[in-house]
Parts: sequence; C-alpha cells; structure tokens
Amino acid sequence: HKPDVNRTNPRVPKDTKPVLLRNAVVWDGQGGVQEGVDVFLKDGVIKAVGHGITAEKDTKIIDVDGRIVGPGLVDMHSHLGVYSWPEYDGTQDTNEMTEPLTPFVRSLDAFNPSDSAIKIVASGGVTSVLVLPGSGNIMGGEAFAFKLREVSTTSNEDMLIQAGEPKEDQWRWMKMACGENPKRVYGNQGLAPMTRMGEAYLLRERLEKARKLKEDQEDWCSAAQTVFSNGGRLESRFPIDLRLESLVSLLRGDVLLNIHCYETHDIEAMVRHSLEFNFTISAFHHALDAYRVPEILKRAANNITVATFADHWGYKKEAFQASPRAPKILLDAGIPVALKSDHPVLNSQHLMFEAAKSAHYGLSAQEAFKTVTSVPANAMGLGHRIGSLKAGYDADVVVWDRSPLALGATPLQVFVDGVALFD
Repeated sequence: HKPDVNRTNPRVPKDTKPVLLRNAVVWDGQGGVQEGVDVFLKDGVIKAVGHGITAEKDTKIIDVDGRIVGPGLVDMHSHLGVYSWPEYDGTQDTNEMTEPLTPFVRSLDAFNPSDSAIKIVASGGVTSVLVLPGSGNIMGGEAFAFKLREVSTTSNEDMLIQAGEPKEDQWRWMKMACGENPKRVYGNQGLAPMTRMGEAYLLRERLEKARKLKEDQEDWCSAAQTVFSNGGRLESRFPIDLRLESLVSLLRGDVLLNIHCYETHDIEAMVRHSLEFNFTISAFHHALDAYRVPEILKRAANNITVATFADHWGYKKEAFQASPRAPKILLDAGIPVALKSDHPVLNSQHLMFEAAKSAHYGLSAQEAFKTVTSVPANAMGLGHRIGSLKAGYDADVVVWDRSPLALGATPLQVFVDGVALFD
C-alpha cells in the first residue's frame, strides 16, 4: 500500500468541507520540517502540502500564524474503550482470565465508543490507537485499531481505522504476553502456567495445533482443486476451528503480533518461538530490557519494533532494569522505537510528553517526534495512511500552541479525517 492523494477516505462524513491551513511550520512525522507552507485537507485526505496553495470554493481557511502543525499522534498500546472511565468493575473488559490462552477473543467486541476518556485523549493530539487485550494471558486475543472521532452512529465498527476498506486489504492484530503476568495470574491459583517453562510449552502446544490446522486446510484446498479440475466436488467440508482461526491467520502472515515482554530471557524465548513456527513479531511492548539485547532482537526474521515507555519503571520485578536512555540505545542499534501509554496506566492524553522526555534523554527532536507518529503507524501496518503529514495520508492533523516537545505543549485544534474535533 502507498499513500494515494486521489482517493476519498471512506471514513469522512459526506458534509465535511475542505480546510486550508496557511502559514504553518510542518513537522511531517518522518523527520522532515517545512516552514511557511500550507496544508490542504479534502475528502478526509491531505491533498497537498506546499507554498501558496489556492483555496477551492467553500474551503475554510485558517491562518495558523507560523505554528507547528503535525500528524495526529498514534498510540499503539492502549486499553481505551475496554478499560473505560470512570473505572468500575462493570467497565473493565481488558483480560479474559478464565484460561491462559484466549487468542479467539476480540477487543472490538468490548470497545465502548462512549468511554469518556476518548475525547480527553484526543485533546492531547492522539488521533489513532491500537486497542489491545490485557497481559494476564499468554495469548490475550485480537486487537483493533480505532480513530478517536465520535461518529453519529455511536458504532465501534464505524470508529475502526480500516472501516470501509475491503476485508482482504485489512490488517489484523494480536496480543500475547510472557513473563511475570501470566504465571502470576494462574500460578497463584495452582494452575498452569506456574513458570516460564509452562508458559512456553502452552504457547508452543497451541501454535502446533494451529500449524496442523493450517496444513489440513492447505491439503483440503489441494484436494478440492484436483477434484474440481476433474469435474467433481469434494464432499468433505473445509476444516475450521474458531478457537484456532486467528492463530492460523498469524501463521499465514495476515496478523501483526504484539507481545508484552520485559526481560531479556523472555524476549529471547519469543524470538525462538517465532523462528520455530515461522511467524513474525511486529512489536515487543514495554520491553524495558530490550536495550540490553539488540542482537537477540536481530535474530528474528524481521526488524521488530520496541514499543516502550520513556521513563516509567520500577512498578514490579520485571521493570527494575530500565533505562531512560533505552530509546537512544535501541535506535543507535537500528531498532525502531515507538513510545506508548498503556492507557490508562499512563493517560494517553499526555503521549506527546513521552516523546519530550525521550528527547531530553538523547533523541533528536525529529527522532522523538517519530516515536509517536510514523514509527507506531508503520509497526501497525498503517504507515501508508496515518502517522505522517504528507499528501495522500489521512487528514489527521494537529495544530500545536508551541513546540510539541516543550513542557506543556497543547493542541489548539485536532482534525481527524479532516473533521475538526474542538470548537
């Protein structure tokens, strides 16, 4: 997929008028900076970025007076909508902790489009989030990516980033976890897994079942093709299993895997499993020890993103070997780094502050900005639509009152699909 300036964003409301932002300093989210330029938004898409853009009829023109304008921020680890505000037992739908392997549950089925945190988070410039199941299970379930714009239908499906796209063009996402959390949740009940050994076995056993089902499906397709070419029809049904379907899709390369993993030996174990079963890991999340083992990360079949905190640490045993200079160390080693909130662990409204802290600890301004824009967008497989302010991308745009990396930086306006969110 590539950005397409001629497309219409299928998410844009029909009555949305074009917007022209004049006299902007553009931070494009890919490391580029342009001064004194205009940004034209139409049909839910960034149509042009440049000097002296001519306004079309019915265009709303806004002079931003030299302020910094950037892409909407992307939070690739959030529990927004499944861990809703205000926090009550009845609003907590993050972990299906009834068995340690639940790849078949989906955050979409729990996402609350009326979560009062959604507009608060958007006010901080966050326009896209990947909503993950929690980390109580080895396999937590499927994740879904949402835009933070209220929709008239109050439908969580209509808030999906990929709403309106053909199913065959849509990415899927999954959450897994290793280390302290699953063995604490189940070990404390006298159940498996009680150790990391148990976690690894249960994961590998389930993946082996998925691999067998995938092979059975491929054998069925081959047999069906042979029978069909001879004018017949295969009488047996295509083998399916709802409990394994998402894992089979993972093994086929249709699911982007996100793994909650902190310590070096847990990271290494997951890389080992990925090579054994031939799947790729999109991102290790939290991964506070990852800066110590960049060479282990590079053993994987792809360049895994590390989605981490800037300086949140020390809250459990796994989190005691962190370094605020980890993003710089990882980037110097060629590892992509995204910063995220784990909302509501950190309030995603302040995601930009994570990038600001990483700049204090060694990242350049544009490297820091990329950690909350294009890097997470790329790790989500959506880098052709979100996370960058360039022609052809979704019209998710933030106008800042000062440098986004300055203490107290606040959006003056946030656009999602070309729609202004605030008066």
